[in-house]
Amino acid sequence: MAKVIQFQVVEAVGAQGVAGAKIKVDGSATEQVTNQDGVAQLLLDDGEVAIQINGAPGYKGPVASLKQKEVFTKTGQRLAA
Repeated sequence: MAKVIQFQVVEAVGAQGVAGAKIKVDGSATEQVTNQDGVAQLLLDDGEVAIQINGAPGYKGPVASLKQKEVFTKTGQRLAA
């Protein structure tokens, strides 16, 4: 079953969102761009996924392990949501 995940991209821990950050799922021809609050939503199918944030590795693993909201820095570091 597919799962909608909200991604927020920030400068650093506790910082505001970064508008225009690119989020790409490996194997997909398209990428999502964050809004003015640094947020984008992706619909992900079950299974394994690899996600890039601004071209940097962000997450690789099962979709089931992703929280409903995930927060990353603009360099791809995953933060606690």
